[in-house]
Amino acid sequence: MSNITVSVVMVTYKHEQFIRAAVLSVIEQIGDFELELIVADDLSPDHTPDIVNELIANHPYGYRIKYTRHTYNKGMMPNFIWALEQCKGKYVALCDGDDYWTDPYKLQKQVDFLEKNPEYVITGHDSTCIDKNGAPVNHQYIPEKFKSDCPSNQLKKGFWIATLTMCFRNLPVLKNYPHEAYHIKNGDTFLICVLGQFGNYKYMTDIKPAAYRVHAGGIWSLNNSLANAVDQKHTEVKLVEYFTRIGDLETAAHFKKDILNICNQNIFSAAWQNRNRQLFYAYFIKTFLYFVASGQLKRAVNNLKTLIKYSLQTNQDTTTK
Repeated sequence: MSNITVSVVMVTYKHEQFIRAAVLSVIEQIGDFELELIVADDLSPDHTPDIVNELIANHPYGYRIKYTRHTYNKGMMPNFIWALEQCKGKYVALCDGDDYWTDPYKLQKQVDFLEKNPEYVITGHDSTCIDKNGAPVNHQYIPEKFKSDCPSNQLKKGFWIATLTMCFRNLPVLKNYPHEAYHIKNGDTFLICVLGQFGNYKYMTDIKPAAYRVHAGGIWSLNNSLANAVDQKHTEVKLVEYFTRIGDLETAAHFKKDILNICNQNIFSAAWQNRNRQLFYAYFIKTFLYFVASGQLKRAVNNLKTLIKYSLQTNQDTTTK
């Protein structure tokens, strides 16, 4: 039996500027248990291997690092799922190679809570944004409405938790990860929904905020709103497929409705902001017809008002130039 209590998953690609801080924030955690850090390097074309191997060789806690540099580029989600499958600990925590933790007792606090509260499957806490140089960014990473506990029935419907703050139970489902997740980009959303089947979420206020780095190489931090909205919709399609396959039709219906309503509205506005008029009008027609067909006339009218508002805004912009 493994003596590992916490396995920390760190996926990395081209993070040579940041990987040292990330690794140190994990292996220098203070606790009355043993941990392992699984660094899954997706064939970074930089000095990431040199930096990680130097820490393994010279740091007093270097033995905690389990470093793998893949021989080919797996891609974001396959690399993440591969790393999850390597975890030997009772619990799993996440920290990408460009982020870092600031509280040396973070894992101890989360493990203590999970040990005493079996009805909870996942814990998280606050996080702040920093730039590539480590300077604070004037942006609230976690909205206030998500700084709260969440019951299981809502957690599996997509309650948002900052990835780098998560510590959760290492469940059998993680060793046989749903195949629907392999080709999505919102891996954190999918993971949270899967974990939500097994318990509640605890937002912990006694842990110092983790540092989420906003930089050009980040997967999400500098992505545009249209791409984010489209990727979110694709993830929700896969969640419909997953929950339908396992027989949770209520949750599948929730995401199916979300795809047709809210997510389309997100793409609706993002498409306009990104001047993708073809996509904008396609989604307007689709949502308008859906609302009319389903008897949601108030929403159909609101959609029409939104179209008029955007059109008037465009006319005003044209006349002021």
